[in-house]
Amino acid sequence: MGTEPLPFNDVQDLASRLGNDPNLVQGRSGAISVKDSGLMWVRAEAASLAIANQSQIFIPLRIDKVLSGMQAALDDPTAPATLEADMGRPIDKVVRPLPFTALDALFPHRIVAHVTPPDVLAWSITKGAPDAIQERLKGLRWAWAPFAPPGAALNKAVASAIGNQSVNPDILIIGHWGLVVAGEDCAAIDTLLRDLTDRLRLPARPLPSPNIARLNTLLAREPEWRLPVHPEIHALGRDPISLENCKQGLLTAGQAMSLGMGLPLMGPEEAIWQTALRHEKGYRERPGYLIAPGAGVVVSSDLTPQTKSVLAGVARMTQRLVDPKQLEAFTSDDIAHFLLWQSDRQKEGIDPADQPKPRWSTKV
Repeated sequence: MGTEPLPFNDVQDLASRLGNDPNLVQGRSGAISVKDSGLMWVRAEAASLAIANQSQIFIPLRIDKVLSGMQAALDDPTAPATLEADMGRPIDKVVRPLPFTALDALFPHRIVAHVTPPDVLAWSITKGAPDAIQERLKGLRWAWAPFAPPGAALNKAVASAIGNQSVNPDILIIGHWGLVVAGEDCAAIDTLLRDLTDRLRLPARPLPSPNIARLNTLLAREPEWRLPVHPEIHALGRDPISLENCKQGLLTAGQAMSLGMGLPLMGPEEAIWQTALRHEKGYRERPGYLIAPGAGVVVSSDLTPQTKSVLAGVARMTQRLVDPKQLEAFTSDDIAHFLLWQSDRQKEGIDPADQPKPRWSTKV
């Protein structure tokens, strides 16, 4: 059965608008759901909101099954909630719901949207963020959920954050994850997003120009590498504060799931192939991008557009961060949970012989 036509054109249009706004969604980081008659239509895992008006990317789920799966502490409560599962048919292991959208069943609102504005992400990884943003969000119904790894732990953290409020929140900020907004119609979602982005806007440092001469020297005789199409990506190597921010470790869930588990930082005398090989040996993944301190960034020729978008979003976020010592990077346990979750998702129900062998860490 897989994806089905979404019977709500307004929500489909909203999904497309959100997915094509790089200040709200990077790559496949965004999601949206809509509830009707006991069903909740959610984004397919491998899809992108940007193509919502071009392809069928939504999957209907039974809301009661999602909620019962969360109560049973399932890591993916969406799996038993598909219509295939409800009718006793084999579950599609390729076209499947985005598991994080199970959280949307906890909101009574008709529409729930997940977005990752760089400003909100910057707040979400800063020490003491809930207290710091409280005054800015005065008058709004909002909640904060601390970071938790994907699966049952994240579902529990969000359920607790929502349940602790005296009234149902319209806004949820999840540490290291991003922003969730809920409303009865698309206009309410638009209004909330405009209000929130205004209230939580942070000043960004000017984007520095890359050292093109140095980067071109590095790229000589390296046909599998090139300059990024998003010029802001160069800030990761060119802006000293952004570089120090990156050195603190993994900062967001999108970064962990899309850009690999380690920072691919070039040494002062290293060639591109040497850095890539060193990184692969150290982290068991081939990098899709390399940071050249003082010069900028180079990317692999087959890095996906979605991953490039996520990388540009990380660069914009780090340009808003001032003090690297105030950041809360992921712990080694957090990273271990991500690795386990990703491994399980990749292996689940798919014959290993049919799995493509990715050359780069283009996980989105």
